[in-house]
Amino acid sequence: MFRFPIFILLTLFSTQVSATLFIPQPLETQLGEADGVLVGHYLKKESVELEDGQIATKMFFQVDKEFGLQTDVFKNNEVIVHYPGGQLKDRGVRVDGVPNFVSGTPVVLMIKNVENRFWGMNLALGTFHVVKFGDTQYLINKLFPTQAGLGQTKYFDFEKLVRKVKGQNLKVVYSDTEVTETTPSRSIASVSGEVGNFRKVAANSEKAENDEESSMGQIWWLIGLLGALGVISTWRRRHG
Repeated sequence: MFRFPIFILLTLFSTQVSATLFIPQPLETQLGEADGVLVGHYLKKESVELEDGQIATKMFFQVDKEFGLQTDVFKNNEVIVHYPGGQLKDRGVRVDGVPNFVSGTPVVLMIKNVENRFWGMNLALGTFHVVKFGDTQYLINKLFPTQAGLGQTKYFDFEKLVRKVKGQNLKVVYSDTEVTETTPSRSIASVSGEVGNFRKVAANSEKAENDEESSMGQIWWLIGLLGALGVISTWRRRHG
């Protein structure tokens, strides 16, 4: 009769939870501390046990541009980035602040190289989602979306910042493979709903779509009116 409660206790103690406190750190400062920069798309993840017994999660990314990742040496445009915590069959560790991704998510990551492994620096603080509005791309940090110098940065300005801090451009990584992305409208909606004053970008986008639909409605109404006038004119000529 006591097996069920004991099972619950074992389950609770086998899953550790680690809280994380974040302090805003400007993008320029993070770039200065990073060993590498990844611009690419999220693919998948898997949990592993490291040599010291700790649980980590390997996240796989297709790289479009990079700094310090040496993709040319490994002849591979797919990079593994480690994050602490994960879930194995018999035990798990959950670390607050580890970013979550949907397959195909376009991202920019700050990277640290520790004992020949790439680690996501600063967890979600060093993670930026790439959102396109019109012809402009933005880097959005979900933790501090309104923080100056961190929350919202034009991608063009970000690349200039990389040149300033690292002394060189991001390197383009060429690939023959393709990644299935989430549709741009879905990506914008999912991010803009969570990023504070960046909602105004989504609002402007929605307004533009509504204006376009309204314009198209007016055009079709005008075409219909002209067609009707043409029919009336033809009928009058025939019966006049």
